Amino acid sequence: MDNPDFLMRAKTGDQSALGRLLNRFHDLLRKRASESFDQRLRGRIGESDLVLMTLCRC
Repeated sequence: MDNPDFLMRAKTGDQSALGRLLNRFHDLLRKRASESFDQRLRGRIGESDLVLMTLCRC
């Protein structure tokens, strides 16, 4: 299954497709979060937690 198929299925509410799509990009999202992460928060929360919280809000 390619990315456009995952995206289309996720847009139509397929939770499995959404999960697989997000898992595929988790490392990239974590890297981006790390690059813009406020140093004061590093001791309180990890990059993976930030990605998870952001995804949950979407």
